[in-house]
Formats: sequence, C-alpha cells, structure tokens
Amino acid sequence: MYRKGVSALIINNKNEFLLVNLESFEDKYFAIPGGGVELGETLENAVYREIHEELSIEKKSLQFVGQSDIPVRFKFKLIKMIRDDKDYEGSERYFFGFCFVGDNNEIKPKKGEVRFYKWIPLIQLKDYLLFDGQLKDTQEKIKEIFSDLQQIQTGDKKMETVLQCVIDVSEKTLKEMAETLGMSWVNPRVTDTFYPFRDSFLGKWKVEVQRLRRKEKFEEIVRATREDNWQPATIYHLLTLLTSPDSKHLSGSFMAPGSLCIDDFEYPGCVVLSIKGEDKKIGLGNWRGSKIGGYDVVRVKRE
Repeated sequence: MYRKGVSALIINNKNEFLLVNLESFEDKYFAIPGGGVELGETLENAVYREIHEELSIEKKSLQFVGQSDIPVRFKFKLIKMIRDDKDYEGSERYFFGFCFVGDNNEIKPKKGEVRFYKWIPLIQLKDYLLFDGQLKDTQEKIKEIFSDLQQIQTGDKKMETVLQCVIDVSEKTLKEMAETLGMSWVNPRVTDTFYPFRDSFLGKWKVEVQRLRRKEKFEEIVRATREDNWQPATIYHLLTLLTSPDSKHLSGSFMAPGSLCIDDFEYPGCVVLSIKGEDKKIGLGNWRGSKIGGYDVVRVKRE
C-alpha cells in the first residue's frame, strides 16, 4: 500500500523554483515542499496546508498553474511507514504547480522541520535534487505542468534568467586570466590598455546570465540589461566568471551588450564570448541598429 502525498512546484518571477532543506537532510540535499495527505483530506487542501506548515506561505500568495493527475511512486528502502493503523511500503506523490506572487519576507521555514529554503533556477536543479530519481521525476512534472514556462513567467520580458551567482574580480590582468583559461583572442584591441579601469571592477559582484527569448534590436537589449540597477558585464567579469565553479554550466555564445556604450549609443560596442567545449574565444561586436539572437546576455551588480 502506498500513502498519498503532495508536492508543490513553486516558481517565482525569475523562473526559480522553491526548494527546502529539511532538518532530517544533510545540507547538500533538497526537496520539493510537500508531505502526506491526512485522513479525509483532499489533495488540494493538503498541498496548501503543507506549504503553509513548512514555509508559512498563505494561499493568497500562490497563483495556481496546474496539477498532474498521475502520481510519482517510490518505495521506502529500509522501513515501512505505519499511519492511521495502516502499513505503507511507499508513497505516491501528486504534483501541483504555483506561481509565487507574494513577498519573500513572508516565507518563514518551520523550526524543527525545515532548516532553510532556496530559490533555484531550472538549469541548476541538478545540483540540488540529488536523491535517486528525484531530478528526473521533478523535471518531468515541471515539463507537464509548466508547459509554457517562459510565457507564464516572463510575459513581455525580453529575457529569462538561466544562471545567478556571485564572483570576485581579482587584480589579475586580462592577459594573465586569458592565459590561465587557455583562451584565444578574436580582436587584438581586447587588452588591458583598451580597458584601463580594472581597479573600479575589483571585488564581489552578483552575476545574471539571461537568455534572449527572441531576436531583439541591440539598443533594446542594452536597455533591458540595465534594468533594476544592473549593468553590462565587462571583460573582467566574463573572464572571472569562467574561473568560477558555475562556469561548468556555461556553453554557447555570450555577450555583454552596452559595456562599451554611452547612453546615446554614439559608441555602441559589445564584449562577445564563445564557449564550445574547451574552445573559448573572446572579442568585440558592434551591432548598432541590428536585431540580435542566439546569445545569452551577462549582466552584473555590486554585491
């Protein structure tokens, strides 16, 4: 016999999913919020109750997206569960999807049960859902419930966030960083002489890598990159990012649009980075008035 349970896939406006680290877990293990269905309780009531019990999130802060009618089943490996005078050999979990429309300040992990929570981008779930079959089952339910994930969350926004991290820009020169990374140069002007303001970029920075949803005019990409006090990454940020642990997730073409621009676009320019396996190239681009696609955009903000 399998005990019924519920799991809540909760996503915010940055396309990040809410994960919990339970007191019974080691720090590296995470789970989707949820739990068992009580006797006489509906699945819908159970999922809202579990979310509130674990994280104090009110129903009004959750916008229902959908649910899966097919549960995920798993067997208990070592013990059976006895509940309501019944022996359970495993659990069957029903997944629900929600958009979080509240404020992070209302999220309060339940003491003695939830150690802490994290918002994790879709691309990084593999680093947190480490139990057997956990990642595969979760990805399948995300695909099923959030069938149009970009449209649900980004609306008319030009870009969606695919990576967030923090980097620490050091005093190394561009030449030193490039040699360490084994990079090749596309444009000879990409030198420390051409970028004489390295000291102003030293220290810790928040980094966002955003994926263009469709082709956009270069100037519009620059404006979108600078929203909410962000700024385009410089070559120092890009090379530092490549030396960080998060770089293992990066592949493809990247740009820092407007990093060589002034606001009136009199001198538009762009640092461009290409990563194809071990082949890494960095150079400059200039697309004034052109529509651009196929790039991930890198922007930064002081930590």
